[in-house]
Amino acid sequence: LLLTLSFLLFAFSTNLLLSFSQGAEQVLDRYGKPLIAARKYYIVPGIFGPTGGGVGLGKTGNSTCQLLGFIFIGLPLEIASEEKPQCATSSNWVAVVDDFPLKWVGIGGAKDHPGKKIITGSFNIQAFDASYKLLFCPTMSASASTCFDIGRYDDVGGRRLVLTKDHPYQVGFIVADATRSSID
Repeated sequence: LLLTLSFLLFAFSTNLLLSFSQGAEQVLDRYGKPLIAARKYYIVPGIFGPTGGGVGLGKTGNSTCQLLGFIFIGLPLEIASEEKPQCATSSNWVAVVDDFPLKWVGIGGAKDHPGKKIITGSFNIQAFDASYKLLFCPTMSASASTCFDIGRYDDVGGRRLVLTKDHPYQVGFIVADATRSSID
């Protein structure tokens, strides 16, 4: 049984409309179907094996109309936990800097991480080998070369998502089934 966390994913509408006119490549799930912003997805390992694990994606719950939006490679995304812990002010993913050896991915905002620096920026999906990878691009970055891959780091406290330049976590996407909370 692979434990999966459920996350919220939506594309900024301005970038989504822009992508239609620029012929951007759609992100596909494991079965070759385009990712749709209004659907929930699990993020699963791009390469199967004993290192397993995953992260689930979902839709935004505050939409006022039924719009169909696809997720495109390289466009900014907000990723947020579908269920916000009561102790957190926000469920949005953020990049955090502290005394940990690497910058890491957490949720919330500055109030949730006192004494730590929150890096402003956005996440996106890029094609990588036969799968995909997640990236974090700081707001001040002028080019994709200043973006960071989202990788995994094994620590005494467990495995966490970190910002890295050379060890991306390869991922794929599977539509989340509302009747289960993990992928078997």
